[in-house]
Amino acid sequence: MTTVPSPGEPIAWHKHEVLLIREVARLLGRSVEPHFVIRQTLRLLSEWVGLNRGRVLMWDEQQEQLGIRHAYGLTADEVARGRFARGEGVSGQVHRSGAPRIIQDIDREPEFLCRSVERQRLPNETVSFLAVPLREGERVIGVLAAHRLRNRRRALDDDLELMQTIGAMLGQAIRLNEELKRRTAQLESENRDLRVRLGSQLPNFGILGDSPALRDCLDQTRRLAATDMTVLLLGESGTGKELFARAIHQASGRSGAPFVNVNCAAVPESLFESEFFGHERGAFTGAATALPGRFELAEGGTLFLDEVGELPLSMQAKLLRVLQERIVVRVGSRRELRLDVRVVAATNRDLADLVSRGEFRLDLYYRLSVLPLRLPALRDRAPDVPVLVRHYAHEACLAWRREAVQFSEPAMRLMQAHPWPGIRARSSGGSARNCLDWTCPSGRRGLRPGFRRTGGCGTCSSLSRRSACGHCSSARSAAPLRRQSVAGRADARNDSAAVHLSPSEARSRR
Repeated sequence: MTTVPSPGEPIAWHKHEVLLIREVARLLGRSVEPHFVIRQTLRLLSEWVGLNRGRVLMWDEQQEQLGIRHAYGLTADEVARGRFARGEGVSGQVHRSGAPRIIQDIDREPEFLCRSVERQRLPNETVSFLAVPLREGERVIGVLAAHRLRNRRRALDDDLELMQTIGAMLGQAIRLNEELKRRTAQLESENRDLRVRLGSQLPNFGILGDSPALRDCLDQTRRLAATDMTVLLLGESGTGKELFARAIHQASGRSGAPFVNVNCAAVPESLFESEFFGHERGAFTGAATALPGRFELAEGGTLFLDEVGELPLSMQAKLLRVLQERIVVRVGSRRELRLDVRVVAATNRDLADLVSRGEFRLDLYYRLSVLPLRLPALRDRAPDVPVLVRHYAHEACLAWRREAVQFSEPAMRLMQAHPWPGIRARSSGGSARNCLDWTCPSGRRGLRPGFRRTGGCGTCSSLSRRSACGHCSSARSAAPLRRQSVAGRADARNDSAAVHLSPSEARSRR
């Protein structure tokens, strides 16, 4: 590791310059984030060659001022004071003319304003000031400047030449970062447009199914989307609450703004306020930077509060105030931020029962349930089961590179008759397991219950999870069906006979 020589030791300045440039190049290879690279470079200039209080000034197009963007050795007040009009002071002239400047003695230079660093804070010696332009091609985008003591063994011209070399490297880093930001913003804009177009083109907002219960729910979704009022999505787990929340967002006038999703059950109670409302720097231990909350991130768009029934009572009161006033206050701040956010909440719990037990605020319940929408469970959408099962099976086959599977008609009828509580939790998991497990315990290659594959043995066909092979468990798989009517029992026996094939029958049908 390179060390700075002691005061009595001869200094090989050329070697120092080479090492410094090498370290700056290494920094540029580690990160494209300009603040880290520039601050570390200014630190190296200060510690290795004595160019102290380094700063990089950038032009602010909105305020039409040249201001300190990055600094090392300056206080926050000094950085805030370092703002110059076009052509004002030494830094302003360097920015306007594009020519470097050396101020031999700042006390004898009327153009040096001592605005950022007051003279009494500098050493009681002759202090020099050097400033070089930062370029992006032929355009001057900023200024690199620093103080140094004039009475040193190193020539000012050598420092100026070194700063010009470093300035060229930092200018490239700034240019690359600006280009990266521009391209990232362009990609984000294109992605937003693409999501809006796909959301408007996909039937039913990408929600699969065409059952009467689903069509009625989608019609209500379109009507609710036309308003800006709070919507409460009710239903069992797995009924697609987030999909319907996104559908409300896409069908509303806020579709071009952010859709922010937060799972209330996954946020620790101690972090609820910071997660929802944001925090200022130093608001608590570990708050190194100021961060916006979910409400701020959803400005102009939709905030989806999933599992809202899991909110603690202390947080419910604060959420109620935000819903009433549309104002948030960050943790550690007193400044009120007025927001334009639509809230869509969801829960699988009975909020009225929670209110009666004192676990949920009545006023918040009324505030959330202005426009309730109950989502149908999959057992109420039997016509949609074939579409959903084929979709999840296709996804599983693609994900795990399995051969495409095919469902028999009897197996599909049994799945339609099953009292599914939700959508994804059971049907997608069952489809994935069936795609993966192709070997039955009897040693024959086949599929898990309810599946049939071209060329397979067809012996594993029971829908019952308890039975692995159709040869030995037809009675068990058909037992639940005996509770049906006489016609139902006949259909069940026919289905069972169609599903459970003997090895000879399976070979004859191939």
